[in-house]
Order: sequence, then C-alpha cells, then structure tokens
Amino acid sequence: MSYSRHFLDFQGSSIPSSMKKLVVTKLSPNFREAVTLQQDSPVPLPGDGDLLVRNRFVGINASDINYSAGRYDPSVKPPFDIGFEGIGDVVALGLSASADYTVGQAVAYVKAGSFAEYTVVPAKQAVPLPSVKPEFLTLMVSGATAYISLKELGELSEGKKVLVTAAAGGTGQFAVQLAKKAKCHVIGTCSSDEKGGFLKSIGCDRTINYKTENVESVLRKDYPEGVDVVYESVGGKMFDLALNSLATKGRLIIIGFITGYQNPTGLQPIKAELLPAKLLKKSASIRGFFLNHYFSEYKTALEHLLKMYESGDLVCEVDVGDMSPEGKFTGLESVFRAVDYMYMGKNTGKIVVELPHSVNSCWAGGFLTSLLFGGGYKGHFGHGGSAQVPAILTNKGWKEREFLAPILQLHPSCTNETQQKQGLKIPDSKGKAPCTCHPTDVSAGSCVTPLEKNTSPLLAHSLSIMRRSDEILKVRAILTV
Repeated sequence: MSYSRHFLDFQGSSIPSSMKKLVVTKLSPNFREAVTLQQDSPVPLPGDGDLLVRNRFVGINASDINYSAGRYDPSVKPPFDIGFEGIGDVVALGLSASADYTVGQAVAYVKAGSFAEYTVVPAKQAVPLPSVKPEFLTLMVSGATAYISLKELGELSEGKKVLVTAAAGGTGQFAVQLAKKAKCHVIGTCSSDEKGGFLKSIGCDRTINYKTENVESVLRKDYPEGVDVVYESVGGKMFDLALNSLATKGRLIIIGFITGYQNPTGLQPIKAELLPAKLLKKSASIRGFFLNHYFSEYKTALEHLLKMYESGDLVCEVDVGDMSPEGKFTGLESVFRAVDYMYMGKNTGKIVVELPHSVNSCWAGGFLTSLLFGGGYKGHFGHGGSAQVPAILTNKGWKEREFLAPILQLHPSCTNETQQKQGLKIPDSKGKAPCTCHPTDVSAGSCVTPLEKNTSPLLAHSLSIMRRSDEILKVRAILTV
C-alpha cells in the first residue's frame, strides 16, 4: 500500500493551464534559427520532491548557443527545452518538497529549461533566497564559475598578477573581484571605455580596451615577466596572446571561448603547433573548467558568494538591456535579442531577462481540474463560480477508495466579509459548510475529526495543512492498494 506523489500545496496561487516557453526545434548555433517560442505549452506538474517555480528572471549565457547546437549531448534530438538558470517564486510543490519549502518562497536554480514562464525544479537543486532579485541570479552560474575555478585551479596568493579576459562580462566581473580579494594585481580586457570605467570601480588595477590599445604590446611592456594566472573566456587570438603572456609556472584557466561558439564547429583557430614547447619552456599549464564537473563544491561556493553580496563585499552587475536599441529585455520574446546583444559584446555584467507575471483566463482551480482530476471532476471552478465539493472523508471509505481532500476556494461573490475572506472551509463535525451562499454537498455521516485517530502520516499532514487559518490550499492525495 502506497500513496501517490500528487499531493500539491497551492495556497491560492494563480496558475494558468498553459504557458509560453522556448524550445529548440532545430540543432544550430544560430539561436534564432534553432529556437522557437511556443505560446500554449502545458504548465508542468511537480512531483513529490519538486517545486513549480514561476520564473521572474532568467539568465543569458554564452553557452546557450552551444546547447541549442546540441554540443553538450549529441544524442539529444529536438525538440527540447533550453535555458540554464532562473529565479522566481514557488507556486506549487509536492509533499516531500514541502518539508523544506513553502508556496511564495523565493528560489533560484540551475537546470535546463529555464526559458519558460514556469519550470519544475527538484527541491534538492533549488537555492532558497530572501527575495527575488536579479543580482542573486548572477551568482548561480557566472559567479560560481569564477569562484570555484580560481579556488581550485588558480592557486591565487598575494601579489600574483591575474589577467581576466572579457573582464566586464557576466563571469569576468567576479573573477576581477575575487582576485582582488586575494590581494592580487588584476589586469582586465574590455571593449569600451565605459566598461573600463566599470572595471576600475570594482578594483581592476589595469584595464585594456582592446579596440584602442594593442593587448600584446601592453602586456609585453607593462608586465615583462608575464602574468601568473589567466582567466580566459574569449578564445582565438585572445587565447594566443594570453598564452604568450604567461610567466614561469603560470596557469591559464579556460572557462570558455565565446568567439568560436557561433561557428559550425564551435571553435576558433589557435596557434597550437608550438603549444607543447611553450608550456615546457615556462613550466606553465593550461586547465579547462566546466561547472558541471565541480558540483561537489557548488553549495559551499554559492553560500560564500551570497554572504559576500549581502554584506556589500561583492558587486553583482546586472544588464537588463536598458541601453539596447529596443530597450529593456522583458518577456521570453526578448531572449532572442538578449543573446544577440551578448554576441555583439554590448553587455556590462550579467545579462538578465525579466519575465512579467501574466495570468491566463484559466484560474488555479481549472489548472487542478485539468491536471489532477483528469477532466473527471464535475465541479466548476473560477472567479465567482460555484463548487460542489465531495466530502469522502468517511472512516470506512477512505481506506478503500480515493481520498480527495475538499477543494478550498475563495468565492469573490460572497457578500459576507468573513465568508469572503475564508472561502470554503472543511465542513465541521456536523457537516455544515461556513459559506452559506456556496453550500457544500456533504454526504451524511461525513466527519473530518474521527479520521485523525487512525490516519496515515500523509493524511494527517493533509488535514493539518488544510486547517491553517487564512490560507487557501488545494490538495490531492491518492491511496493505492
């Protein structure tokens, strides 16, 4: 005998039956060619250990087009969801997930499928947050990549010289600040004087605008003995320059090579024929870093970064597209613009897209009816609607059949202020419903109270939740034999 996992806590969340999301329909590094905006995708149903998150902000990453090209898993075929990270509110959750999370709680996550209005996230992959702020989102991938890679591979110490390429970008900004925290001398490359000004504001010692200065000449002149660590995300010619600038025992960390991602191969040519000789001559090393391989260090890194930000020790620069020609990145439609914006090198900080909350005509009750009752429930739900709530809470019935907790719904049309606030409550021991203008159909002999003497933990939990004052919950649990 076991219980189904479909115990959901909604607390009055307005959840539509359909949503918008981005889907990869063709493998290509051309994001606009590969990805389609779907207007009427079903809102997913969270399982026992899952959260249903209404996304408020989603992050743009250079590797989004690697994902749309199928480079991370060649066996995956379209269609599939896309987007790596999001932050939003929990609007529904399963029973096991309710042990650690509540409806309305702010969470962030790293999981494929964030480019959607709603995403199901395993509770163990979610990060609880004090509020929904886009600054928190910058830490999930970009901040964690810089923190873990520099800690594990950079071997930073006081006085070391650190070169950060694309230093004013989403992850570069964190590499600069973390290297400064380690008392290093930091050099940052960027593409404009405005970005250079930002880098100086976060402590960068030497900025190099590669559009007005020759990077190779500057490094050779100002740092004749070379740099100790390179945090490299550009690739191509910049990789070659960085490699040549390494000091004896220098370390070059590759966290990406964005200049090659738009090519069919995903690569940009480099001068590799002399690579072994160059490394040997300087006892230097090159290390690659892919965040997925370091998730054992992820929790500790994120906790540290969050503390730094909340204490004011870390700047999390967010670029929401205010300076883009078409304005702020708002809505899933603007993800396409945001990706273009990144590949034109326009962003300062992490690019974030805001998803405004929009509720479709189908209210949460309809969502439950269609997803949980499979269309078999005859009650009508909606604003100002009525509901005939089955009361199958009988001592001899619930062990043999489906246990269906009464649907608790606020009725805006109620004239009594108290009734309007409370909506339908569980019938009392006499089978009376408190909402007189929307009577509940209560079977004779039905009684909630006696069940608690011989009830299962799941049913007891259901009943305790439903008795919370001033909360509107919708719960379903199925007993199978």
